[in-house]
This record gives sequence, structure tokens and C-alpha cells, in this order.
Amino acid sequence: MVRKLEDKERLLQNNLSTIEKELSLRQQAMEMHKRKAIESTQSAADLKLHLEKYLAQVKEAQSTVAEKTSAWQHEFFKTQRLHEEVQLYKRKYERAKKFELATTADEVLQVEIKYTPRSLSHSLSLSLSLPLTASHIHVLFSI
Repeated sequence: MVRKLEDKERLLQNNLSTIEKELSLRQQAMEMHKRKAIESTQSAADLKLHLEKYLAQVKEAQSTVAEKTSAWQHEFFKTQRLHEEVQLYKRKYERAKKFELATTADEVLQVEIKYTPRSLSHSLSLSLSLPLTASHIHVLFSI
């Protein structure tokens, strides 16, 4: 009977030893998972900071692009207006030159009247991409 008790005691001590080892291993695993959780939390916070930084850079780039686009459009508009103004001055110069070369103002006006329907027909047909008929010209000059 003592021997049975001793065997039982040895078995219980082995079980206790095994359970203590298992407890120790589980505590180590728990500590390792805790460290990984802390590292993951820190990593997530770092990634969030990077994301915020990159989003700020994207927003700044979008703002810069918008500003440059606006400035480019403004300059383009100014350039267009200047081009139109140059064309206007060229036409005025050509007309003044005609008046200088002509003997009378009536001659210049007659030539201009003669070529006006042709130039209107040409410019309108180009802008409309349609042939301009005599009835169209009549409507234009009756306005």
C-alpha cells in the first residue's frame, strides 16, 4: 500500500511538474503575444503618421497644381487677348495703308464693300463647317 501511495505521489509530482512546465510555456507564449501586440500597435501608429504625412503632401501637390493651372489659364487668356489685339491693329494698319494709297476714301470703301461678303462667307463657313449660300449672306446683312 505504501508503494502504491509512493507511485501515486510520484505520478502526481510528474503531473504537477508537467503542468508547471506547460504553465511556464503558456506564460512565455502570452508574453511573446503581448510584445507582438505592442509592436503591432506601434507599427500601426507609425503607419498612420506616414499616411497623414503623405495625404498632406498630396493635398499640397493638388493645391500647387490648381494654382499653377489657374495661373496658366490666366496667362493663356492674356496671350489670347494680346493676339486678338495684334490682329485688330494689323487690320487697322492695313486699312489705313489702303486709305493712304487710294486717291479717294470712296475707292477704299467700295473695295471693302466688294470683299466683305466674301470674307464673311469664308470665315463663317470655316466656323460653321457649312457652305454659305446667298440667302445666308442676305440674312447676315439685313441684321
